[in-house]
Amino acid sequence: MNITIRLPLPEGLIHHWQVGLIEALQRQGHEVALQSNGPIACETHMQLLTRFDRAVFRSGMHHPFNLRSIDQYGHVLAHSGSPRPDLIVDLVGDAPPSSTPVLSLMSNGMTGETALSRTALACMTSAHQLPQLAIMYKPAESENVVTLLTAYPALEEPHHFTASLFRLCQRACDLICQAIPRITDQQTSCLQGPAIQAQVQANLQTLPSPLLSTRTLIAYMGASLWGGAQRRMMRPFGTSEHWRIAWRQSDSMPLKQALAERPEHLCVLPDNGQHFYADPFVVWREGKAHVFCEDLPYATGRGVIAHFTIDAAGHASQPEIVLQRPYHLSYPFIFEHEGTTYMIPETAQNKTIELYRCDHFPDQWSFVRVLIDQIEAADATVLRHEGRWWIFASLAGEGRSSWDALGLFYADQLEGPWQAHCGNPVVIDASQARPAGAIFQQEGALIRPAQDCRGGYGRGVHLCRIDRLDPKAYQQTLIDALHPSALWGYSGLHTLNRAGPWEVFDLKGWRRQISIF
Repeated sequence: MNITIRLPLPEGLIHHWQVGLIEALQRQGHEVALQSNGPIACETHMQLLTRFDRAVFRSGMHHPFNLRSIDQYGHVLAHSGSPRPDLIVDLVGDAPPSSTPVLSLMSNGMTGETALSRTALACMTSAHQLPQLAIMYKPAESENVVTLLTAYPALEEPHHFTASLFRLCQRACDLICQAIPRITDQQTSCLQGPAIQAQVQANLQTLPSPLLSTRTLIAYMGASLWGGAQRRMMRPFGTSEHWRIAWRQSDSMPLKQALAERPEHLCVLPDNGQHFYADPFVVWREGKAHVFCEDLPYATGRGVIAHFTIDAAGHASQPEIVLQRPYHLSYPFIFEHEGTTYMIPETAQNKTIELYRCDHFPDQWSFVRVLIDQIEAADATVLRHEGRWWIFASLAGEGRSSWDALGLFYADQLEGPWQAHCGNPVVIDASQARPAGAIFQQEGALIRPAQDCRGGYGRGVHLCRIDRLDPKAYQQTLIDALHPSALWGYSGLHTLNRAGPWEVFDLKGWRRQISIF
């Protein structure tokens, strides 16, 4: 397909993030041409923010809106003058009526690239607000505009404008690349455009306005300076987030109700403050719950997999390490197949998804094979569905957050070969993308726990009903939200699993270790 990208820049110039977009489109097999629509929009606020970030954070990160000369990329980038395009990707926001189909980028209700920086700033100064990206599609010879896709990226660094804008631009690139194959495959009718359009309009009512103001700018700068001061003041006291594992009887009352009340009959795994336990997965055998979890010593910062048991009375044994590697391990997804117990721990640091077999339960494990290589995938979760194996995982890489993008992979056999879903990432939403435990059945439906990372990592767990799962499409619906109340004394929850009479989960609190140095 011949694609023309309309740039809000003069001839011969390009923004840093646009280079990545063009290269991604070329990897899909498209011919790309550029159409300049200058001059450069001069935004004093944005220039001031860039200088402020450089002074405060001293970051070497490339600003996504840094100007580059097209000539320095040689043959990689095409110039205008190519044949009539099959599609126009409009980054300016004012594409005139055309006989060519047009894709445009919308950010918090405003079109064009400029809205990305305004959206990043607006959401960073609004508590727990995610930016909204949308891809608008106008077919040829039509005045109707349909919203094809939406995304709600994570802003991991709430006080760092340049880093947040970079992540936003990367996910905008993903969304554009994700939309084009659906158009070429003539699948726009199955994208539920009107429904998505209604969702976009409803969400816009609660999103902060991307219009810049001096007040917003001052609020951002003040929050950045105060956040940095807090981190420096608390450093001598060693205060940091600290995860603990807890369990309760699953039939006592619904977990959502229990989270809203003062916790009763809650058991918490003790620790000595020198490491934390998180990501519990549980297997019920011979009247005991066998829990496998991440054990992360603060001294090394490298996670290992530990195991402990919970007896019928709720008493836990001392955790013992059962698997460690030269790289970080976490999220030990446990499952059984044809009488054998397997584990897929998170090995994103090694850029792999790996399969392990249990030779002697529960403490002897052997490496089987790498299922998927050269991938930054977090919290891989396996599901056997309608004759296929599926892996759900959070996708990161190249400046993208690991909080906000769900990728799917499928295979006919457990050991592969595994194939990436054509729609990856199938969900870009920091409130319901990253896996948070094993998928389970409820009233005939498949329910997928997902992390809610609005306002920070692991704030809670959202339960999503899987409505469609096949090699061509994925759809889910958010049906419930689980967050611990202030009565619990914890600020987050990000893994939930059940087996036998026990419901096992992890809770985020604080670790305080006073130091005189």
